[in-house]
Amino acid sequence: MSIKKHLELVKPDYFYKRLPYRLYRKDVGSGRFYYQIVGGKIEHFISITNLVDKLLPKGIEFFKWVAKNGENSEAIRDAAAAYGTAYHVCCAMMIKDKGFDFDWLSRRNGKFTNFEHLLGEHSHMGPAWIDGFKKGLACFFQFMAERVIEVYALEMPVKSVLGYAATLDLVCKMKFGRQEVIGTVDLKSMIIVPGSNKKKEFHVGHEFQLEGQKFAWNENFPDLPITHCFNFAPVNFKGDVPTYELKDQSNTRFAQSVITEHGPINLFVNYVQIGKAMGYMNKPTSKLAFVHGKFEGVFDCSKHIVNYTL
Repeated sequence: MSIKKHLELVKPDYFYKRLPYRLYRKDVGSGRFYYQIVGGKIEHFISITNLVDKLLPKGIEFFKWVAKNGENSEAIRDAAAAYGTAYHVCCAMMIKDKGFDFDWLSRRNGKFTNFEHLLGEHSHMGPAWIDGFKKGLACFFQFMAERVIEVYALEMPVKSVLGYAATLDLVCKMKFGRQEVIGTVDLKSMIIVPGSNKKKEFHVGHEFQLEGQKFAWNENFPDLPITHCFNFAPVNFKGDVPTYELKDQSNTRFAQSVITEHGPINLFVNYVQIGKAMGYMNKPTSKLAFVHGKFEGVFDCSKHIVNYTL
């Protein structure tokens, strides 16, 4: 019985050339980890978002939000995550299909609309969210039309020798200023409420995450190095032309080097090394039990339960 059956194979939605390796992932007790399995040997990599949560403190706005929402915080977070997943799916559909049918979202497929199917257990929010969701998609489609020249990867998993892995939402050649650059664009969705002027807030964790994406990509694909990093978010636009936020995160604190007596040390790499020293990147010790097979008569658990330690 292969452990691969119990891990999620992370496939890119698109990649411009042959994949160099396969990565799997699973959420365990200490957070999300990625795995590479070669010849029966399992190598682990901490998720960059998991590493962010362990290394960098939450901002004051996060604690204000938790205090405001109290015991509803987890439910609100999970609903926003479902919305974000649906948003990513539709953005990828548009790029792969070279077009998108907004009306498809409202079209019924059995008991639910297609949008409600995308929301899963949060399908009951579909009617309240659908109009704002479509506006959010229009913002991304406008970004693609205005700036993107060529797409190289969608939802692309990459690993680093530093011991972490990340999934890049979009890697592309794009217009920025008066030049064409190779950029990684991390999509941040936002539930758009009619009449609201609220904009997406970007924080230090987003800077770290993007620098990690760039570092890992350039390590794996030096023939097509990423030079720029961006956060994208839709806005509740007014008028006929959708607008969006595009935050340039190319030269943040984590892209800088600190000069020491031993030479320059990249701040991102230094933080990752701190994570290693603190034990955050150690191999997870979660023991997973899986039940399989068929029996008749007296049940013998030794024949039907397999344990793996990741």
